[in-house]
Amino acid sequence: MNKKIALILATSAISLLISFSTIAHEGEDHEPATKPADGRISSRFEVISEQVEIVGVLADKSLVIYLDRADDNSPIEDAKIEIEGNGIKGVATAFGDGIYQLPVKSIPPGKYPLTITLEAGEVSDLLSAELEVTAAEQAIAPINKTFSN
Repeated sequence: MNKKIALILATSAISLLISFSTIAHEGEDHEPATKPADGRISSRFEVISEQVEIVGVLADKSLVIYLDRADDNSPIEDAKIEIEGNGIKGVATAFGDGIYQLPVKSIPPGKYPLTITLEAGEVSDLLSAELEVTAAEQAIAPINKTFSN
Protein backbone atom coordinates (compact mmCIF):
# COMPACT_ATOMS: atom_id res chain seq x y z
CA MET A 1 0.00 0.00 0.00
CA ASN A 2 2.93 2.31 0.62
CA LYS A 3 3.94 1.95 -3.01
CA LYS A 4 0.43 2.92 -4.08
CA ILE A 5 0.44 6.07 -1.91
CA ALA A 6 3.94 6.97 -3.09
CA LEU A 7 2.82 6.57 -6.72
CA ILE A 8 -0.25 8.77 -6.15
CA LEU A 9 1.85 11.44 -4.43
CA ALA A 10 4.47 11.37 -7.19
CA THR A 11 1.79 11.62 -9.88
CA SER A 12 0.11 14.50 -8.05
CA ALA A 13 3.42 16.34 -7.65
CA ILE A 14 4.24 15.93 -11.36
CA SER A 15 0.73 17.13 -12.32
CA LEU A 16 1.11 20.21 -10.13
CA LEU A 17 4.52 21.02 -11.59
CA ILE A 18 3.18 20.71 -15.13
CA SER A 19 0.13 22.90 -14.38
CA PHE A 20 2.25 25.62 -12.71
CA SER A 21 4.64 25.70 -15.64
CA THR A 22 1.76 26.28 -18.08
CA ILE A 23 0.39 29.14 -15.96
CA ALA A 24 3.71 30.96 -15.64
CA HIS A 25 5.26 30.50 -19.06
CA GLU A 26 7.24 32.98 -21.12
CA GLY A 27 5.68 35.26 -23.73
CA GLU A 28 2.85 36.74 -21.67
CA ASP A 29 2.94 39.91 -19.66
CA HIS A 30 0.67 39.79 -16.64
CA GLU A 31 1.49 43.35 -15.57
CA PRO A 32 -1.24 46.04 -15.69
CA ALA A 33 -1.76 47.52 -19.14
CA THR A 34 0.08 50.76 -19.83
CA LYS A 35 -1.44 53.76 -21.55
CA PRO A 36 -0.99 53.45 -25.34
CA ALA A 37 1.16 55.99 -27.14
CA ASP A 38 -0.50 59.02 -28.67
CA GLY A 39 -1.96 57.81 -31.97
CA ARG A 40 -1.96 61.14 -33.76
CA ILE A 41 -0.21 61.11 -37.08
CA SER A 42 0.36 64.85 -37.27
CA SER A 43 -0.82 68.20 -35.99
CA ARG A 44 -4.48 68.78 -36.68
CA PHE A 45 -7.65 70.61 -35.79
CA GLU A 46 -11.28 69.50 -35.85
CA VAL A 47 -14.48 71.56 -35.91
CA ILE A 48 -18.02 70.20 -35.79
CA SER A 49 -21.03 72.48 -36.26
CA GLU A 50 -24.70 71.73 -36.92
CA GLN A 51 -24.05 71.70 -40.67
CA VAL A 52 -20.43 70.65 -41.24
CA GLU A 53 -17.43 68.74 -39.96
CA ILE A 54 -14.00 70.11 -40.82
CA VAL A 55 -10.68 68.40 -40.11
CA GLY A 56 -7.40 70.11 -40.97
CA VAL A 57 -4.10 68.21 -40.98
CA LEU A 58 -0.60 69.63 -41.39
CA ALA A 59 0.99 67.52 -44.11
CA ASP A 60 4.38 68.41 -45.55
CA LYS A 61 4.09 72.10 -46.43
CA SER A 62 0.30 72.28 -46.58
CA LEU A 63 -2.78 72.30 -44.45
CA VAL A 64 -5.00 69.56 -45.90
CA ILE A 65 -8.68 70.16 -45.11
CA TYR A 66 -11.47 67.57 -45.15
CA LEU A 67 -15.00 69.00 -45.35
CA ASP A 68 -18.11 66.85 -44.78
CA ARG A 69 -21.78 67.35 -43.99
CA ALA A 70 -22.46 66.77 -40.29
CA ASP A 71 -25.74 64.89 -40.82
CA ASP A 72 -24.57 62.18 -43.25
CA ASN A 73 -20.76 62.58 -43.45
CA SER A 74 -20.89 63.12 -47.23
CA PRO A 75 -18.09 65.26 -48.69
CA ILE A 76 -18.86 68.88 -49.57
CA GLU A 77 -17.41 69.96 -52.89
CA ASP A 78 -17.03 73.40 -54.49
CA ALA A 79 -16.79 75.20 -51.16
CA LYS A 80 -14.87 78.36 -50.43
CA ILE A 81 -12.82 77.83 -47.26
CA GLU A 82 -10.86 80.78 -45.97
CA ILE A 83 -8.59 80.23 -42.97
CA GLU A 84 -6.75 82.85 -40.97
CA GLY A 85 -4.38 82.36 -38.05
CA ASN A 86 -0.72 82.70 -37.07
CA GLY A 87 1.31 81.57 -40.10
CA ILE A 88 -1.80 80.46 -42.00
CA LYS A 89 -3.87 82.76 -44.18
CA GLY A 90 -5.65 82.22 -47.46
CA VAL A 91 -8.35 80.47 -49.43
CA ALA A 92 -8.01 76.70 -49.79
CA THR A 93 -7.87 75.06 -53.22
CA ALA A 94 -10.42 72.28 -53.91
CA PHE A 95 -9.22 68.83 -55.02
CA GLY A 96 -12.55 66.96 -55.12
CA ASP A 97 -14.27 64.59 -52.69
CA GLY A 98 -14.37 67.28 -49.99
CA ILE A 99 -10.58 67.63 -49.86
CA TYR A 100 -8.95 71.07 -49.91
CA GLN A 101 -5.38 72.34 -49.57
CA LEU A 102 -3.84 75.54 -48.25
CA PRO A 103 -0.04 76.17 -48.45
CA VAL A 104 1.48 77.15 -45.09
CA LYS A 105 4.57 79.04 -43.96
CA SER A 106 6.81 77.84 -41.17
CA ILE A 107 4.80 77.43 -37.98
CA PRO A 108 6.76 77.12 -34.74
CA PRO A 109 5.51 74.72 -32.05
CA GLY A 110 2.52 76.00 -30.09
CA LYS A 111 -1.26 76.32 -30.04
CA TYR A 112 -2.81 78.65 -32.61
CA PRO A 113 -6.38 79.87 -32.85
CA LEU A 114 -7.83 79.76 -36.36
CA THR A 115 -10.80 81.55 -37.87
CA ILE A 116 -12.52 79.58 -40.65
CA THR A 117 -14.98 81.18 -43.05
CA LEU A 118 -16.99 78.63 -45.04
CA GLU A 119 -19.32 79.15 -48.00
CA ALA A 120 -20.75 76.14 -49.83
CA GLY A 121 -24.08 76.60 -51.59
CA GLU A 122 -26.69 77.21 -48.89
CA VAL A 123 -24.15 76.44 -46.14
CA SER A 124 -22.41 79.48 -44.72
CA ASP A 125 -20.55 79.45 -41.42
CA LEU A 126 -17.93 81.29 -39.38
CA LEU A 127 -16.03 78.82 -37.19
CA SER A 128 -13.09 78.82 -34.85
CA ALA A 129 -10.57 76.08 -34.14
CA GLU A 130 -7.25 75.55 -32.42
CA LEU A 131 -4.28 74.04 -34.25
CA GLU A 132 -1.59 72.53 -32.03
CA VAL A 133 1.85 72.12 -33.58
CA THR A 134 4.44 70.11 -31.63
CA ALA A 135 8.21 70.34 -32.11
CA ALA A 136 8.32 66.95 -33.86
CA GLU A 137 5.51 67.94 -36.21
CA GLN A 138 6.57 71.49 -37.00
CA ALA A 139 5.40 72.68 -40.40
CA ILE A 140 8.13 73.74 -42.81
CA ALA A 141 8.25 76.75 -45.15
CA PRO A 142 6.36 76.06 -48.40
CA ILE A 143 7.76 75.15 -51.77
CA ASN A 144 5.58 75.26 -54.88
CA LYS A 145 4.39 71.69 -54.36
CA THR A 146 0.70 70.79 -54.40
CA PHE A 147 -1.48 67.72 -54.65
CA SER A 148 -2.15 66.55 -58.17
CA ASN A 149 -5.71 66.32 -59.48
